[in-house]
Amino acid sequence: MLIRAINTNDYQRINDLIFDAFSNTQHGYNDENELVERLRLEDNYNRQLELVVTENERLLGHGLLSPIQVADNQDGLVMAPLEVATDAQRQGIGARLIKALELRACAAGYTYISVLGHAEYYPKFGYLPAREYGITAPFAVKDELFMIKELVTGVLSNVRGTLQYSDAFNL
Repeated sequence: MLIRAINTNDYQRINDLIFDAFSNTQHGYNDENELVERLRLEDNYNRQLELVVTENERLLGHGLLSPIQVADNQDGLVMAPLEVATDAQRQGIGARLIKALELRACAAGYTYISVLGHAEYYPKFGYLPAREYGITAPFAVKDELFMIKELVTGVLSNVRGTLQYSDAFNL
């Protein structure tokens, strides 16, 4: 199994993977696919923060980190989207992908990651409800679904406010 930064040859396969992972969800394939395309067009897009998991040339997983900020703290990222092929789930691929994304984020100097996701899954990796840090979402969402992880302990201790996503999220 190989985890690596994407290249342009991966775009269609990522699109297919997003379809596989999101076609039966409330967000839907079109929203997630459009989000990825819009994030890649932003000035602050970093190809090294978009990773794929492959095995024997097959794309099994994909994750993308993009900049966010809370108040004046601009050292954060949001993990969106993150998906694993439906027939490859529950094999640790998502866990490996999350760890690889976190390592890349740290290496690039980012200090925290936010995620909007499953309340039972992301806490396994240290993600806590953002409200515990005094951080709120810019939209209505259940507290247990809107999470943050400090990559540098204590970095959010004096940060309070509403998380700001990039314009790409304004679908």
